[in-house]
Amino acid sequence: RATSTKSLEHSLVPYKSYDYTRVLGACCENVVGFIPLPLGIAGPLTVDGTSYHIPMATAEGTLVASTSRGCKALNAGGGVKTVVIKDGMTRGPAIDFPSVEMAADAMRWIGSEDGYEELREAFEGTS
Repeated sequence: RATSTKSLEHSLVPYKSYDYTRVLGACCENVVGFIPLPLGIAGPLTVDGTSYHIPMATAEGTLVASTSRGCKALNAGGGVKTVVIKDGMTRGPAIDFPSVEMAADAMRWIGSEDGYEELREAFEGTS
């Protein structure tokens, strides 16, 4: 686990015997190790008439118990009801700048009426 800053070579963070293919490029960047967390079960919570137990990986004391108390209160009121108001997907452009100053200038321009309109037309023209 050699690093250019020499900051992890003597770390006690475990890194051996873990299948990193499960997380690389998926749910964590710059992976250097793993830390096992206690797993507790909260609930059940009734959502739309179905009861669910909620697995919670946490090192925060009383979090699972507090969540279970919240589930109990929600269930005492009849459980949780869900409603889908709008189902869709959003996406937004990413713009890279060579300096923070150029990014700030662009942010001011985008915030202007002319800049916003020009950018909106350009992005909507490609969707």
